[in-house]
Amino acid sequence: MGRPAADVSGPAWLLRPAVYSLALAVYCSSWTFYGAVGSAVRNGIGYLPIYLGPLLLFVFGWRIIERLALVARSQNTVSIADFISARYGRSRRLAALVTVIALVGVVPYVALQYKAVAMSLTVLSGQDTGTVGVAADPALYVALLMALFAALFGTRQVDATEHHHGMMLAIALESLIKLVAMIALGVFA
Repeated sequence: MGRPAADVSGPAWLLRPAVYSLALAVYCSSWTFYGAVGSAVRNGIGYLPIYLGPLLLFVFGWRIIERLALVARSQNTVSIADFISARYGRSRRLAALVTVIALVGVVPYVALQYKAVAMSLTVLSGQDTGTVGVAADPALYVALLMALFAALFGTRQVDATEHHHGMMLAIALESLIKLVAMIALGVFA
């Protein structure tokens, strides 16, 4: 049985759209600080399609996203592998194949995230960027802290009906900090 419905009155109800919108900005990751700026310098307006695609999807394709969410809820799926295998008779082989493909696809992206955070920490701390051992690599500690953070904020249980309000709020706060930083950089530049 799921948790009782949350009270949707008062100030929390007013903040829900803002929190959700800011949480969607998780798409603009820490690599954005390096990748988007460098891409804009090299290609001018050529970097725009990276952000135009998701924007068009949210503006014009929201019915597709809504339908995917409804199907995922009715099938009680919690991952892309679960979703695709549910559509094909709950095939475990297919779910394993989709998991491997997703893992191979996401590892380089996550590595870029950790590299961006480690580069930022190195710049902010003023350390020498020479070769460091594994124990001195800030990316390792960032990865461990992020895993701990995810475990502490309610992602230990995987349930399609459970909402992770703490995680959504943390992601929204991170997006707000990034937005303020990007605006400050824009004004400074």
